[in-house]
Amino acid sequence: MICRGWLPRTLCNRVEDMTTASNYLVEFMHQALARDQEDGFQIWSETFDHLREGWQIASCRRMLREIKGLVVSQELRPATLVLVRAAEGMLEAQLGHWDRAIACYRQALEAVQKAGECGSEAWLLSNLGNIYYLADQLPLALESFEEALTIYQELGDERSEALVLTNLGNVYRDSGRLDEAGACYERALALQRQHGQNEVVAITLANLGSVLQLQEKWTEAETAYKMASSLFAKMGDLHGQAQVLGNLGTLYLNNDQVERALECLIQDLDLNQRLGDHTSQAQTLNNLAIACRRLGRPDNALSYYEHSLTLKRELSDRHGELTTLVNLCYLHQERGDLAAARRCLREARALAQELGDSERLACIEKLEAEIVSQL
Repeated sequence: MICRGWLPRTLCNRVEDMTTASNYLVEFMHQALARDQEDGFQIWSETFDHLREGWQIASCRRMLREIKGLVVSQELRPATLVLVRAAEGMLEAQLGHWDRAIACYRQALEAVQKAGECGSEAWLLSNLGNIYYLADQLPLALESFEEALTIYQELGDERSEALVLTNLGNVYRDSGRLDEAGACYERALALQRQHGQNEVVAITLANLGSVLQLQEKWTEAETAYKMASSLFAKMGDLHGQAQVLGNLGTLYLNNDQVERALECLIQDLDLNQRLGDHTSQAQTLNNLAIACRRLGRPDNALSYYEHSLTLKRELSDRHGELTTLVNLCYLHQERGDLAAARRCLREARALAQELGDSERLACIEKLEAEIVSQL
């Protein structure tokens, strides 16, 4: 797998502005690799990840070109190209270029399979499974994860086996195979707890909670979510806490425990605002509006829906915008503000036609007829 070496803070600061530091960085990489290939590649890998996480894509591309050139000129071992291909695959996946990412991993896999490097093969298969999963190619994700799992089990690598089991559970869950998903999560949890992988335990518990919620096992789901939330809190993982609070909020809404739902969703919104996660904020605001409607607080619901609509428009989430517009129509109707309801309906109808959403269009036409009858 790609090594994660220490990167001097001075270099981290320099690479933030690649316009002035690009040549310096390339020269630094060449010198580090010339002194010691293994240590040099650790620095290359760490620097590449730093740039990738900072979305400095042009700089990442240049680093890839430079190190590929060193492999071709035989200044670096050919085996290094496998790790470079994997790094390139990560970059392409981050950009949503699924076909390119898959091609990179396939090339790397072919090389390690010829060399008989089972550990590297399993790692690449696991990462490839993640890419297939993100690309919504679930059958291929399942195949990759199962192959990786078999190798890790043969190698006796239980820590990696546990991670793959969690990913397998995600594929089964999203495929509607809930019993198999739950079984994978339970197996993963046993191994993760055995090896003290608390961060992964929290993630797996949250995923298990989502399966139990889909199975309408409300008490078991609540227990799993609360255990996950406690672990995320201990680790200071705000993103994990926010996700679990959002799930708990919907769980309570499903069970008509609206006050408890409202409490969780307000905490969820606060965390997402601190994280600057506008996508999650928009979803949470929508759920908060639903809770307020059920509690007979239409003014609060209106404020939440309008804020959600603003964020969805900023994010260019057209389908989310349509959902919120329809919800606003219903709220205005409930409040007796038929003029506002009709204004929202006109916007919703135009957007539904633009998106070709016939189901929503039928819903809008039905609501229009109801409002006309009330005039």
